[in-house]
Amino acid sequence: MRQFSKIRFLLFATILLAASCGRQKCDDKVPTIAFVDFEQYTDSSLAKLIIYFQDCDGDIGLEDSDTLDPYNIEGKYYNNMLVDYFELHNGVWEKNPVKIPIEDTTYFYYRLPVITPSGQNKALEGEIEVKLEPYYNPFPPAADTIKYEVTLVDRALNESNKITTPVILVQN
Repeated sequence: MRQFSKIRFLLFATILLAASCGRQKCDDKVPTIAFVDFEQYTDSSLAKLIIYFQDCDGDIGLEDSDTLDPYNIEGKYYNNMLVDYFELHNGVWEKNPVKIPIEDTTYFYYRLPVITPSGQNKALEGEIEVKLEPYYNPFPPAADTIKYEVTLVDRALNESNKITTPVILVQN
């Protein structure tokens, strides 16, 4: 009798454990992102940023033909992964500080392709890896301490949470 109770307890514990490991329900239509890693390449101005993403309705990415409003080239949503650059100057974080000698700013905006899965379950999760070059401002007064803020936008124009990388010390 005692052996039967132990087996029943183990079976119940196994079922409970298996149920708790099941796939979580995904209802949020707004994508979420999280920082994974930032890798600087030695003796190079190249770096790699890796983020984790989750999107329950799977509407991440744009087709090359998506160029009408609101996805037109001059519009806010032409790019769907926005990586803004910050430098630390005198204890203050400055966004996109590069203005001289060129009239430009330092940012990395990407247009991710459509990655919607086929089938009924459209939920997506995974990692996005982007290369940044140069990943720092090479013009004086260049800072040796930088960071990035990242936002992901889906086709329904839902903007993900904004993440900030840890502080990055430039290795040049």
